[in-house]
Amino acid sequence: MFDGDVIEIEGYRRKWVVLYITKWDIEYTSVNTTETGLHAFGGMWYGDNALSRHSYGKILPIDGTEKVIGKASKYLLKTLKKMVD
Repeated sequence: MFDGDVIEIEGYRRKWVVLYITKWDIEYTSVNTTETGLHAFGGMWYGDNALSRHSYGKILPIDGTEKVIGKASKYLLKTLKKMVD
């Protein structure tokens, strides 16, 4: 699983975008996690950049068993917004 993948998580209806969280993100921004690494982001309510954590309202930890269904960069923004909202 890689940064920018679109995934499905069992038990959730929405699709999620995988983004990498750095130590800097944790220390200097308001990201809602204390762990670095890949996380699932959903609820694209705050922006139009599918590959920016600032665009999303929800974050979940992932364990690598989720199903990858595509890449965020290949989805039209309108379609992706419908999927992750």
